[in-house]
Amino acid sequence: MQTDFEALAAMTDDDIDCSDIPEITDEELNSPEWFGVCPHQEMFTLGVDRDVIDFFRNKYNRDYRYRMNDALKDYVIAQRKLEAEKAI
Repeated sequence: MQTDFEALAAMTDDDIDCSDIPEITDEELNSPEWFGVCPHQEMFTLGVDRDVIDFFRNKYNRDYRYRMNDALKDYVIAQRKLEAEKAI
């Protein structure tokens, strides 16, 4: 089966049957989950050096933000472990 890309390109929005797609409510659009943020995450702005961003972006492509979060999480775990060892 082949896709007829010319026919698809010629379609207008009115030609597309969206009846099986549920409406999105304003509440859903304004939820953090809509933007790919898990409930235990928080969106905020952080200034990061360009070379750090370039490294993660070049190495991990579209997953670079997740990998940056993982690197920060690993750092937090290591610091907590050091603090626990000092407390003994």
